[in-house]
Amino acid sequence: LSLPRRLAAASARRGLAMAAAPEPSVGFAGLGIMGQGMARRILGAGHSLTVWNRSPGPAEALVEEFGAERVAVAGSPAEVVR
Repeated sequence: LSLPRRLAAASARRGLAMAAAPEPSVGFAGLGIMGQGMARRILGAGHSLTVWNRSPGPAEALVEEFGAERVAVAGSPAEVVR
C-alpha cells in the first residue's frame, strides 16, 4: 500500500477519520497541436480542466467533446490560474 493508503488504514483502525483530499484543479493554456493532445489526456483520465487559447475554436471543440461540466473556458490566461 502507498503511504497515504497506509495512513488512512491506520487511522481507520484507530477510529479516526481522515479528511478527503480536494479534487485538484487543473488549468491549461495553449491548445495547439501539442496542447490539444495533452489536454485530451488529462480529460481522458477523468479530471476537469480550465482551458484558455488565443483563438476560441480549440477550446470550444474540447467543450463539445467532453462537455461543459468537465471543461471550463477561461477568458484570459490569468483566469486559468485563479
